[in-house]
Amino acid sequence: MQKAVRQSKIVSLSRAITLALLVLVSVVQAEAKDSAPLSAVPEWRFDPIPPGGDCSRIGWTYDGTPFSGWPMEQHVCEIVVILREYCDERWPFPYPHWGTDIRFPGIEGANVLSTTDYAIVGRAHDEGDWNGGMGNYVELRALDCWKERQHLRCLNEECESILEPFPELDVPQNIWQMVHTEICFDTGWFATYMHLQAVTVEVGQRVDRGEVIGRVGDTGFATGFHLHYEITSPFNGPGGAVDAMPTMCDEWIEPW
Repeated sequence: MQKAVRQSKIVSLSRAITLALLVLVSVVQAEAKDSAPLSAVPEWRFDPIPPGGDCSRIGWTYDGTPFSGWPMEQHVCEIVVILREYCDERWPFPYPHWGTDIRFPGIEGANVLSTTDYAIVGRAHDEGDWNGGMGNYVELRALDCWKERQHLRCLNEECESILEPFPELDVPQNIWQMVHTEICFDTGWFATYMHLQAVTVEVGQRVDRGEVIGRVGDTGFATGFHLHYEITSPFNGPGGAVDAMPTMCDEWIEPW
């Protein structure tokens, strides 16, 4: 008899727990439905991070590197504004630091500049989220470009009247112009500018040296406002991230 009563109590308790769980699930679903649609739930996704390099190559230089110069307008070549270097030993994490970090007072919102003569925006992110630690960033792919002469283009009817019967004759330069076609190919080198506050270029846009591509921020894995500048080489040599500091300045300005 006691055994039957005990079993009856266990069944009742089990049913009560099941009912409570069903009520709790219903409440949670109702709150989620009222607060935001399912499509608004953020996804844990991020853009691919640039490949790493080789810490035995600190300070190395490479022939044909298309990136050079200071990526900002302020504190050009001042060594004291370098927060982190390539493979910095002060980096407190179990993986190398593959870029060069620049930080100085008032850096928030400062313009970030292209550091190559010809480039195209390969990738960009401007959503202000974590994004694998990169946050907002711009990736510039360096181009090798040259111009080839194509043909003469007349600027008025006088030019056309001269060229039509006698195309081999010299024509006064004030009535014609030479048309050139620019030819470019991807060098395989690219630079990534991370933790931006804002991106001012679009993917596929052509960018020349010194153009503003973004503004300094603290998005992604950043403990403060700074620019993470990283150069990546083609995999046919040397391959992966390289030390950017030898390309940034020929001479560094010391504080003493």
